[in-house]
Amino acid sequence: MKSITFPPPATSFLIAVIGSLIGTIGHAIPFPDRTPGNKLTASDAADDDEFGYSIAQSGDLLVVGAHLEDGPGLDRGAAYVLDLRSGSQLFKLTAADAQDSDRFGLSVAVANRLCVVGAPEEDGDGTNRGSVYVFDLSTGEQRFKLVASDARDGDQFGYAVAVFGRRAIIGAWRAEGSGDPASADKGAAYIFDLVTGEQIARFSASDGENADYFGAAVAIFGNMALVGAYREDGGGSEHGAAYLYEIDTGIEVAKLTASDAGDLEFFGRSVALNDRSILVGAHRDSGGGSNRGAVYVFDFVTLEERFKLTASDAADNDEFGFSSCLSGDLAVVGAHLEAGNGGSQRGKAYAFDLVTGEELATFTAADAENADRFGISVCLEGDKAFVGAFREDGMGSSRGAAYGFVVPDVRPDNLIGSTIGSNMGKNVWNSSGTGQTVSAGSSRLAKVSAWLTVTANGNGSDDFRISGQSGDRDFQITYTRHHATQRANITASMIAGLHSEPNLDPVESGRLIRAEVTPSPALKKRVRKGKRSRIVYTRRNFVAKMTTVSETWSTRSDVVVFSVGTR
Repeated sequence: MKSITFPPPATSFLIAVIGSLIGTIGHAIPFPDRTPGNKLTASDAADDDEFGYSIAQSGDLLVVGAHLEDGPGLDRGAAYVLDLRSGSQLFKLTAADAQDSDRFGLSVAVANRLCVVGAPEEDGDGTNRGSVYVFDLSTGEQRFKLVASDARDGDQFGYAVAVFGRRAIIGAWRAEGSGDPASADKGAAYIFDLVTGEQIARFSASDGENADYFGAAVAIFGNMALVGAYREDGGGSEHGAAYLYEIDTGIEVAKLTASDAGDLEFFGRSVALNDRSILVGAHRDSGGGSNRGAVYVFDFVTLEERFKLTASDAADNDEFGFSSCLSGDLAVVGAHLEAGNGGSQRGKAYAFDLVTGEELATFTAADAENADRFGISVCLEGDKAFVGAFREDGMGSSRGAAYGFVVPDVRPDNLIGSTIGSNMGKNVWNSSGTGQTVSAGSSRLAKVSAWLTVTANGNGSDDFRISGQSGDRDFQITYTRHHATQRANITASMIAGLHSEPNLDPVESGRLIRAEVTPSPALKKRVRKGKRSRIVYTRRNFVAKMTTVSETWSTRSDVVVFSVGTR
């Protein structure tokens, strides 16, 4: 795990790499003329706007909600659309029928150049019924105003939103079912078609009870929808749960709970899913203390719990897991109340590998101050992460900000071939060497060679440790490091697992090592048959594995195999 804090960069254009930090390379997402260079703010920032309470990205667009932006009134709210290629503001979105205290921008989502913005306290035909607005980000124009077909006062439809393709899921965490009293707060979630603006489905928990807050967090992927109900009691008090639905059929596929569920842990406060993993945050999980927080990772296919993610530096009241997101096999988790270095509620975000459960990095603001609440919102696409800090003061008080990062990734990619350049194994990683094995036959006990090329894969340079199999009584193996006209015998360090290749960068063609196998002369025998004798060569096989391991993350490794047989 590496801690990454980005300082103000020198003037640069778009892509710049901040220097080496504690042995790994940290990548900011810099924008011209900003300090720090990865910090985004509203063009018309004002006190108490809370820009960054919500955040979402798609392609080259970032949308940031400022739910208390006043507009021409009070707390009407706004959402800002920013170009991630330059950091420039493209649009400031507001509701066509904005009214005071609507809190437009409390939730945002974006996909396919369509933006969905929640205004959970928009009154509609009553009080705080809530609505959601759909915008075309090619023009910045409002296309639809979405409302629930069964809207009632206090539902707060739009408290949570998510988008996939042409569909949006919208949470109304304080909605009631038919016949429920106005204060039931069981919650509901709705699916809408963003092309037609029509409501497709309404979901509620099969075992829903009062004050479950079903719909406080929502996620959607393909035909599947995930809804958090963080105050669902379970077998105690407010354990929390998350419900998975098939959208087209309306079937409740599963109810997910924590394997170690406890009272008041609020499992379901944040949710995310894709075709590999499901994330569910429990920001009040005790974690051996109080309100440290956790995120549970489930397999999307089997629905089995794979990991329980916690912060490497977890402390009481951090509320790790209040926000979470994922992309591919990466996840980013916010801990908005993390104290910071000698501070209070500065906040932090953490990046994880969802294949291994390993914490990859932590992110903090270079200009962090107390009560910024960095990590209240997070989003991730590919390896680009953005984190909201809604109470960051800026030039006033609680104006808010968003910060961009690249999740650092390093891993070795071993290539092997019988001659230089005849390599196999690119982008193949395993511990057995399957798919990257070179076999050679030794005729008359001749020496045979293979060439190992160690390359770096990812977005940063790293130090790599390389080890090789030792010989045996029938075979001697020699490892030679080749560089231009220089050669070095590295056999002893390879066998000891101590050979290091420092600062290997993805732009390099690779580091070259020759593995040379010499069969033992003892395998040559003269055999007499009658008056005649002939030379025979004993058939033996030898297998040498060569393993490269990242010095930063030991789980990042790659193996190639050199197999030799005498004949």
